[in-house]
Amino acid sequence: QLAAAREDAVSVLASYGLSAQTFEDEYAEEKVIAAMTQDVAVTEEEIQAAYEEEVEACREAWEEDPLTYLEEYEEAEMYSAYFDAATMAYLGIPTYYYRPEGYRSVQHILLEVDEELLETYLILREELENQLDAAEEASGTDAASATDLITQAELDGAKAAVIASAQDKVAEILERLAAGETFTALMAEYSLDFEQESGEADQCYHVHLDSSTFDPAFVAGAFSLEQPGEISEPVLSSAGVHLIKYVEDLPAGAIELTEELRSQLLSTLQSTKENEKYNETMNAWLAEAVITYSEDGQAMADGTYTTPLS
Repeated sequence: QLAAAREDAVSVLASYGLSAQTFEDEYAEEKVIAAMTQDVAVTEEEIQAAYEEEVEACREAWEEDPLTYLEEYEEAEMYSAYFDAATMAYLGIPTYYYRPEGYRSVQHILLEVDEELLETYLILREELENQLDAAEEASGTDAASATDLITQAELDGAKAAVIASAQDKVAEILERLAAGETFTALMAEYSLDFEQESGEADQCYHVHLDSSTFDPAFVAGAFSLEQPGEISEPVLSSAGVHLIKYVEDLPAGAIELTEELRSQLLSTLQSTKENEKYNETMNAWLAEAVITYSEDGQAMADGTYTTPLS
């Protein structure tokens, strides 16, 4: 039975382009490395020191280039809604250990609107923005004729029409809030936001005045509120109509060393120390060993080996 099992295993390996000898060599190498590094351990002091180094590095990056840091920090935060720290590390998404000043936490309810009215509004908004940009660069004689210009009043009218298309839902939500229902419960029922539809009905977003992650209209709406607990008037962004709740201000400084972050640092430190131990042990062995090379092996060691023509 053992022989038959080995034959089956060899057949499976061959289907992946591997030989039994290659597999056995790799297995033996893993065993040797495990024996080399079995005594490697990471202390709590080392984890704390690594955490403090990460915090300081992030703080310096923020001070050196705030806008770039904000963009990258918010991108990583967006991914963190979908992946745990270990997965983010595997995907090469960095972890940020420092939160800049000026962030507030908000919730929102994204409401369905008339799509044609929204598309009309967005087209007019883009045309007006292009028009204003062109006016800054062009002389009066180069400007478009009056009949071609989009007026702010025209844009405001289109905006009002979109908001009106969601007004029944807005009124319904405000009435239920006044009756004592929670914003979080109504988010779960009404909001079209993907996170809330996915079961994270209490999802908060961290917004900064200089955020590039969010629609500028959403940012302006979030910062139009003066006190935590306040709820905005309907805010129109490129996604639709929002009701935004100001939850709290977020403290600047080091991100809390959660158990998840601690595990990530532990894994990184453990891997680093094991690699160091492996290199140290291997170098010591090589220094003491008497190595006999084959002809090809000697050529490889000397750097003169050439692959024979097939």
